[in-house]
Amino acid sequence: MRFLWLLGLSAYFLPVANGQGTLPDERRSTWKPLPLSEIKTALSTLSGEALAKVIYRGLGRQGLEKGKVRLEGTTAIWAAEVSGPVRVTGKGDRLLGEMISVHGNLHVLLKDLENYQLLDWKIQAETRTVAQGQLKVEDFPYMEDSLEHPGVPKGRLETFVWKDSLI
Repeated sequence: MRFLWLLGLSAYFLPVANGQGTLPDERRSTWKPLPLSEIKTALSTLSGEALAKVIYRGLGRQGLEKGKVRLEGTTAIWAAEVSGPVRVTGKGDRLLGEMISVHGNLHVLLKDLENYQLLDWKIQAETRTVAQGQLKVEDFPYMEDSLEHPGVPKGRLETFVWKDSLI
């Protein structure tokens, strides 16, 4: 019994000792993607490996071989790690844009879309479909009167329990 207990502990702590795991009380940092505005700036100012790093920070590395899309406001970015010429098409194979080669097999397309639409899309590499999906583009920006202003009182939410009402 004691041998099994020690075997269980070693299976748990050995990856931690080798730098492959984490202890339960260690805080894991949560990944936050870059805003698309920063990726858009990088597309016009960087190239090669430096641009690829920005794309990875914006979309993550996992799943790029299957293609990814991210929507922020009315701006969409598609990325895929596949070889050959790659493009994004819409319904009826209507071309949305040719993806640019960033570094190695990483391809990307950043496009501003019309608001209030349901967009069917496909990432196509040569003759095969790498990924496909649907984007719901709905951007409702807050008007100035909906934002907080200094000196304007803020409301508060109060809860009441009605238990002695005679009505």
